Amino acid sequence: MDKYIFCINFGSTSSKFALYNNDQLIAEQSISHSKEELSKCSSINEQLPLRQSYAETFLEQHHMSVKDLSAIAARAGVTPPVDFGAYMINDCMVDRLFNHPLVDHAMNLTPVVAYRLAQGTDILVMTYDSCTTNQMEPVYKISGIPEIERSHMCHTENIRAVAFKTAKKLQKNYEDLNLVIAHLGGGISATAHSHGRIIDSMDSNSGAFSPERAGILPSRALAKLIYSNKFTEAELYKRLEGNGGMLAYLGTADGRDVEKMIASGNKQAELIYHAMAVQVSKEIGALSTDLLGNVDAIVLTGGLAHSKLFVDWIRERTAFIAPVTVFPGEYEMEALALGALRVLNRHEEAQIYQERG
Repeated sequence: MDKYIFCINFGSTSSKFALYNNDQLIAEQSISHSKEELSKCSSINEQLPLRQSYAETFLEQHHMSVKDLSAIAARAGVTPPVDFGAYMINDCMVDRLFNHPLVDHAMNLTPVVAYRLAQGTDILVMTYDSCTTNQMEPVYKISGIPEIERSHMCHTENIRAVAFKTAKKLQKNYEDLNLVIAHLGGGISATAHSHGRIIDSMDSNSGAFSPERAGILPSRALAKLIYSNKFTEAELYKRLEGNGGMLAYLGTADGRDVEKMIASGNKQAELIYHAMAVQVSKEIGALSTDLLGNVDAIVLTGGLAHSKLFVDWIRERTAFIAPVTVFPGEYEMEALALGALRVLNRHEEAQIYQERG
């Protein structure tokens, strides 16, 4: 029986679409938005008509209407902490993401567009494995001052997808494994998995710098910078997430460009690229202590995992902990489709999103 699933994933400068029939990919598209295109919108919310129009055009190009679909599976936005798995997109979720966002990011528009497309139909419209899913144990939430709690924020969809792929490769159940998984993209996040649960994580706020983000910074120096009047609050946030990291040092967030610089003899490029790999390695080492050193595999994924140079730098520093497995690229769309299919086949129940008191 045909079960068409439309998957949507908005990034800060990209819109990705995929159409599946059951678990088979039929079509996919990734659109890169130029700075000129996005600059016409004064806020993230003003991008809504633009993003929705691309989604509608994708369906039209593949001769599909929303009524032909069994489900729309959308990348989850940044909500207060939720559990793993599927969530129905409802008015409460849309109101949170569009009118009361915790973070200004285009991912928040993904469920909003999905919900708008599904209006007037009875199809399943859902998110899967939100980046704010939270299974952190209490001991890992302590920051150092009571006013700030460490929180979980990672590339959950891709990380959980490769966790299941790793289990299949090892011919074991995910629930029987201890893993450390690092997603290496424009943002970097690393996670400790204990028997099917993500018990701890480090992201661009608490760990390595990444191609676009500053990572954890010396607190005294950061406090001094905040009160230096060099930046407005908005400018400083952008410096930390968007214009930080490798981009701030080298003028590019593309690892391929940096490797060309290194090949041409640019020692500064090599230093920064190597430093980023070193910091990722330190994250992996730190998270392995959450598992008491009993790690079945270290897994690297994301766009930067295509880089042999970058992966080899990490491998040489971490292989003593556990074998290093690499799944380059991203598997978010596959994860969304398979999650929706599990719900459609009643192998999993979609949860109802509601704000916790």
